[in-house]
Parts: sequence; C-alpha cells; structure tokens
Amino acid sequence: MIDKRSIDDLLAMVRLDEVANHLGHGLTVKRGYARGNCPVCNGADKKTKEPFSINMKEGYWKCFKCDFKGNRAVKYLHATKGLEWLDAIKWLADFYKVELAQATPGAESGDTEAHAYFHQRMGELGYDPAKPEEKGLFRPRSDGGIDIHYPALQAGAWQEVDGKPFVRTRLHPTRCTPSQKYSQSSGSGIHIFIPPVVVADYLAGVEWPAIAVVEGEFKAYAAAEPGRPVVGIGGIDLYNAAKGDRTLHPDLEALLSRAKCVHLVHDADAMQVKWDPVAEPDKDLGKRLRKFAGAVTGFRRAVGTLVPRVCYRTIRSPWIATAKGLDDLLRVEDRAAVLDHLWDAQRANSHFDLYDLTDADWQEVNRIFRIKLSYNVPTDFYDKYQALIGQREFRFLGGRYQYREKFDVKSGATVMGLEQLEHPDSKRFVAVGTDWYKRCYRLDENNKPVPYLEHWSESRLKLDYVRRGVPKFLETVEHFDGFTNHPGHHEDYKATVIVQPEEFGPVTKLYNRYAQLTHPVRKGGIPNIQRYLKHVFGTHKVFTLAADGTVLAESEAWEVYMDRWTIMYRMPWVKLPAVVLVSEEFNTGKSTLLWLNLAMWQQNAVVIGGEAFTSNFNAHWVDKKYVGVDEALIHKREDTEKVKSLITAPTTQRRGMYKDSEAATNFTTFDLTSNNEDGSINIGENEYRYWVVRVPKLSDAEKDPELLSKMIAELPALFYELRHRAIIHPNRDRLWFADSVLETEARQRVAAASVPYPQRMIAEFVNDAMYEHQWPELIFTRKQITEGVNKVASQRIGLHEVGKHLRMMKHVGFFKGWARKPRTYAQRKESGILADEPLSQEWWVFRAHDFVGAELAEKWREDAAAEWVNNAKNADILGKRSAEGTLPVYFKSQERYQARQPVEA
Repeated sequence: MIDKRSIDDLLAMVRLDEVANHLGHGLTVKRGYARGNCPVCNGADKKTKEPFSINMKEGYWKCFKCDFKGNRAVKYLHATKGLEWLDAIKWLADFYKVELAQATPGAESGDTEAHAYFHQRMGELGYDPAKPEEKGLFRPRSDGGIDIHYPALQAGAWQEVDGKPFVRTRLHPTRCTPSQKYSQSSGSGIHIFIPPVVVADYLAGVEWPAIAVVEGEFKAYAAAEPGRPVVGIGGIDLYNAAKGDRTLHPDLEALLSRAKCVHLVHDADAMQVKWDPVAEPDKDLGKRLRKFAGAVTGFRRAVGTLVPRVCYRTIRSPWIATAKGLDDLLRVEDRAAVLDHLWDAQRANSHFDLYDLTDADWQEVNRIFRIKLSYNVPTDFYDKYQALIGQREFRFLGGRYQYREKFDVKSGATVMGLEQLEHPDSKRFVAVGTDWYKRCYRLDENNKPVPYLEHWSESRLKLDYVRRGVPKFLETVEHFDGFTNHPGHHEDYKATVIVQPEEFGPVTKLYNRYAQLTHPVRKGGIPNIQRYLKHVFGTHKVFTLAADGTVLAESEAWEVYMDRWTIMYRMPWVKLPAVVLVSEEFNTGKSTLLWLNLAMWQQNAVVIGGEAFTSNFNAHWVDKKYVGVDEALIHKREDTEKVKSLITAPTTQRRGMYKDSEAATNFTTFDLTSNNEDGSINIGENEYRYWVVRVPKLSDAEKDPELLSKMIAELPALFYELRHRAIIHPNRDRLWFADSVLETEARQRVAAASVPYPQRMIAEFVNDAMYEHQWPELIFTRKQITEGVNKVASQRIGLHEVGKHLRMMKHVGFFKGWARKPRTYAQRKESGILADEPLSQEWWVFRAHDFVGAELAEKWREDAAAEWVNNAKNADILGKRSAEGTLPVYFKSQERYQARQPVEA
C-alpha cells in the first residue's frame, strides 16, 4: 500500500499545464494562463476562440463552454484518460519520475504523526468507528485534522449541501490560529451537530425533560447518551437558521419541540477577562463579554415560547485550568456526577453555574455578564475584576474609565471612586472646524450599511450628555481643522490626513471625506465579471502604438477596462478617459456596468442622470472617484466644454445650493451610457478624451437576472486581482492610454455626427460637386457655397454663418485673386474647355483627397493632368503654369496647409 505522505508530496509538485501539454492538448501559455480547446468537449466557442483555460498560478482549470472545471490532477486524468484514482497516481509518479514509498506493514496508510491527533481525541471521546450507526462520523485527514460529518434527523443519512455531505474540519493544533480552529466550505451555511444517539431517540419519538446545546461537536458527542440529548453548535451564536436570521435553526427547533427545558451551555472561560496592560493598553475589556451576552440574549429570543423553560449554564470558573470545556470535564471528573449536575435545573452546583432565563430580558443577561453600567460607569464589572485592573485606565465597551480620586459633590470631600474619562458615545461624534457631526449609517442600493456624517448641533450634544452627568463629553470628541478628499483604497487609505509643510511647523489635521472601502481583498475567481466585460467591450485585439508605429502592448479589448480599473484602484490620482457605452438596442447590459462600479467603489461612487451632470450644482458628485451618467445626452457647446474640462482638469469647483463655490481636487473617472449611438455627446475628430464602445444586445442564452449580484459577490476576488495584476498598456498620454487603444468605429461615428450642421451641409455640397466635376481641386466663392447649401439644407443658412464655419473647417483653403473655376466633367467633355472665364474673387479651395479618398483623388489627378497636357489652348486658363508644369494649388494662405504638396501634372 502506498504511503499517504508520499502521495501528498507528489501531488504538491504537480503542474496542471505540464500534465495537459504532455497529454497533447496543445495549450498556449500567455500571461500566467495556459489556453486552448477543451480536452472534454473538444471544441472552440465562437466568441471565446480558446474556451479552455488553466490558471498556472492557482492550479485551477475551467472550460467556459462545457463548464468542465477543477483543481486536482487526478480528476483531470480521470476525465481525459479515464484513469481511476490509483492508476492516476501511478501515472503522475511515472511522469514526474517520483518513487512512491510504501506504507509500513501492519499500519494504515498515513497512520503516523498525521493521525496521532485523531487517535488521541477519539480515545478521549470513546469513539468507536466499528459501530454501524457511528461509522464515518469522525475521519482523520492527511494534514492531521479531523473531518466531522453531521448526522441528519433521519436514519443512516448525513446532512448535505448541494447534494454532498456537509463536512466541518477540526484543524490540527499546529495549524490553528487564535481566530480559527475549524473550517468548512464557503457558503455551506449553519448546521447543528446531532449525535447518533440523539437521532435515534428522535426517530423513536422520545420526549425529553431537557435538552442541552453546547458549543462544539466533540463536547456534544462526549456528553450525549440515550434519554439525555446534547447537541452541538459551531459557535456561541450559530443556533440560527442562517447568518443574520434571528429565527431558530429548523433542526434545533424540531428537537426543542420534544423537550420541556433547554440548557445553553458555555465553557468555563465565558466570563473570563484576560488583559496584559503593557502589551494591550487599549484592549476593550468588555467586548468579549458583550459578545457572549449577545449570544445568550439572541438564543433566548430565538427560542421564544417553544420550550417552557430556558436556562443558561457555564462551567464554574475554578475549572478553567483543568477542564475548560464539557468534554474535558467529563474526562477528569466522574461522568455520572457531571451529567447529573448538568441536567439539574433547580440550582447551581460544584460543576455548573445556573441562570434561569425563562422570564429574563436583555438587561438581566447584561447583569449576568457584569456589562451593565451604573451611573455611567461599569461598577459591577470593576468590582469583580478589581484585582486585575487596579488603578489603571481601562477601556470598557467603547468608554474609558479609571479608579482614582474624585470630588464628591454631596460630601464636599475627595474620595476614591470609578470615574468616566471618555464616554462610549464620544467616538460616534466628530468636530470639524466649528461644526459638529454624528457618525451614522444608512442602507445603500444593495441593502448594505454605509457610514455618513450627519450635522449635529452643539446644544443637542449638551442636552444629551453634558446635562446628563457627562460634563467633559465635548472635550473627548475628536477635533479636526477641516475636511479633505484624499483617495486611497484598502492598505493605502488614510482616515486622517496630517499636513505639516515645515518641520516643527504648525500641523493641520484634516478629516478625510473619501470613504474607506469595506470590501475584503480575497483570492478567488471572477468568471462572471470577465464574461460580462467580454460582452461589453469585446475580445478583439487592441494595440498601444509608438510614434513610429511599433507595437508596445496588445491585449483583448475587455482587458483595457481591467487596466482602467487597476489604475483607478492603485493610482487614484491619475486622470483617465471617459467610457461612453452606446447602443440603440435594449437589453444590452450597458447600465449594469454603472451599478457594478457603484457597488465596487461604494460611497466614492454615484450614478446620476444627464441633467445632473450638466447642472451648475455638483456638490453631490464632484468629489467622487467614480461617476456613472445614465442616458447621457450632451449637445450644448458649454456643456461639452464643461465635460471635457472635468475629464482632464486637475482641479474643479465644488458648487452647492446656497453655498459659495470652493476649489476641489479633481480625480473623478466617468462612465456614460446612451441609447443614441451617434449623437450622445459632441466629440471632435481628433478628440481622445472618450473611449466610445458600441454594446451588442444580449442573447437569450446570455441573459441572467442574477448577473449583477453574482458579480458583486466576486468583488473581493476582483480587488485581489487588481492589487496583483500587471498593467498591460503603458502610460502614453495625459489620460494614460494611447490614441490607438481608444480608437473605435463607434468613436468615429460619434465624431462625424458631432460636426455642426452647417459644416455637415457644406461638406455634403462639396462632396457632390467633387463627383460632378471629377477634378483634383475645386474653388468656390462664399456666395456660391451658400446658394448650393441652401438648395439641399432643411433650414436656411446665412452668408455670414457659412463664412464662420468655413473658417472652422480643417480641410479648406482660401485665397484672394484671379482664378477660373473648373467646369463639370460633362461640360469639359462636350466643349473641351476646362474652365470658365477668369474672375477676381475671394476663393475657398477644396481638395478631392480630403473628400473622396486618396485612391479616387489620385485617379482624378492623373485624368486632370492628361486633360491639361492635351488641351494646349487651355494651357493658361487656370492660372499661369509653373516652370515645372504643375497644376495650380491654392492652399498657401492658411498656415496649416503650407505643408501640403502641390498636385503634380
């Protein structure tokens, strides 16, 4: 038999990408991923040409077409080669040239140090795996831990999650941390451990005089016996149906319905206080006690009237050193005596303290744990733990206290007593400048609590605290000199910003308006977010180009938005281009991006309408890191210039109603959505402040009403990815990304539609004239252009306005002097005359190259040169020919056209 440790060592060195490529699955490695066609469904998706991917760092694979996924090489070999477990292990050993050690004869595989803890604990509990009803209840792990299976309230069944038995693992002592001794699968919920003897009684219809609820599976198993049911919970407050739910767990409710009394049992250290004043000077001595008190109160509330009598029991504190838990007490004391004392609901005894909660309220529970205040000080708590605290300052439930001399008003003498130095509520208030604020919470759009500051009056503070026995309350509130808006995320966040320009100079203490993100940063996958970004931005290639056309970076389009997120997260001061999502179709998912960012950046984000975006009052959004503008429609010139300034300017003005404007640092990043594909916003031809993307419609297969909530659940993993991923596209412009990255067909369409109406009509008139004349250059007077435009325009355009827009157009030349207009192509063919009689006018010049494209313009140039040469009588009708015999060019009067080359004859 193969030694289990030898197998574990083998599996630790396995790399899935090496195994896959050895099997000939043809995966290509790029940026930490091995990608290719799926070895199971053997096909490529139309949208994701390489649907199969192995994360080489995490050792995890997934096919986005058939959902074949996992992280174990044995499973991969079973699916692709049909190998059973042992054959797969041998295959891997052969591939990696590893010799598998054999287990010691007569011993179980791996039954060495790894299983020593298991045998010790099972011996202490008296667990016999040979009993049919208990077989598999506790199982050893190769890492030294113990897997605990939970019996269900039916014969021979285990409690399940998603069709699989629920397992909770007791970690080996060497792997435990102060905050974790057990582990279970994420999202597996709350379960009640019901020992097999209790299940048997329940199935037999037994009714019990009392039932005990203890923290821990081992304790419940050790104490339970027929007729005396004991069940285990995973934590002091894990008796509810689900986290955040105040109702009793259904299994516990079913068991309690058979009992007349219930005992909630805690360990001997439930009311113990440990404190090292030197190492932990700011430790809150009441925090742990309040947690236990809350668990007891919550249990009493959840039980309600289900059981006639409710009791709370703790192992007496003298037993802490030898038997902190119930299983330890049963081991060191006579079992029968301990259980008799446990079920004695009439009085306290040598093993257990007893508190009857049947008619108790939360205040009574607070008295049990000594956390009730008396005259604003924790007198009961101090009296019990005076030997530990002495005359030191100590923190208790948010307040700060000290036993010291104080003046007694009644006697007029100085006496020793417990005095409040800082009220617990002082942390709930803050003073900024001359104003007072209360730290409050509101529920956001996802029903999550988010903090905010509520303006509070000084008179109200004095009424609530100073006049009620806390004379120094205002002095204990933290004071700031003013507000600031300093962005930072997770480890870079600063709640207080200190400004000291000169060493030993005055210090300015500022309250940071920028809110701290509450999302944890946790390693994991983001498949739903990636799938959504691929739908919105596409998977086509985009490039960062150098000035000479060299490719500096390339990626799929959706990865550009990941870069943008990364920069926002790690470098929040950097200005970035606005994203404009357009589509005339519905059900595209455009707005979902706004709501995802709103959940992502929390209080530092806001989604507004187009009217609010262009309003003069911007105090509610100008300080945000992210602003989403839904259904944006920005046409006015002044609004367009305002938006352009907001995207690029380092500072702006913060304006609120009935308030003076003030300077504000501008680091906002914008996303805009619109159903108007061409006219949502005015964009210049060479304007790259915007990344315009046309979003396709979601297919029926892609629609998922739960997509947003799934993506929000992936935000901790997304932030982990943003913290560690490399930025693909380098900094090449004032808004980071090169123009080549932001260039899209959608941007070109919006830019074309952004041209003012008179200019569009002039261009249309000239374009028609180009095809009518088929000549490389045309000249017109302003009057001729005006008359031609007004023949086809839906609204009349004046002569002055035409001149104004001609001067604004880029591809237009101007000169004043004698010239002849070229005749149309039909007129030239009929008469052989190239141009009309000469006139001295102000001429506007247009080149075919700028209107019909280079290829057709070149053909017309060649044809015109041929006509010019073949018509000697017309040699001088368009102006004097140069010595080189070139055609006349009229782009000399405007500086931007001086670099243009003349049209060669």
